[in-house]
Amino acid sequence: MPSRGVPLAEALLPSGRNPERLSLPALQSKMKCDPEGYESELLLVRSQFDSSLELFKQQAAMNFTSISGISNDPTVARDLSERAMFLSH
Repeated sequence: MPSRGVPLAEALLPSGRNPERLSLPALQSKMKCDPEGYESELLLVRSQFDSSLELFKQQAAMNFTSISGISNDPTVARDLSERAMFLSH
């Protein structure tokens, strides 16, 4: 999943825009200029947030640690945090 400066999923094309990849900060900037024009992208980020939240909850419930000492995937928490910050703004 994307982190700061890393492209957002290519699924941001339902609006019919060019297939450019957008980071969350770039999308946030574009949404400030044209909020109505980026409604489908906002809904996509909200859906991704909901999915990340569900994964985070499942990891917490499992409190999984393998024999090799590998614990919960930190990217899930990072993705959840980034999307929460995006949606809060």
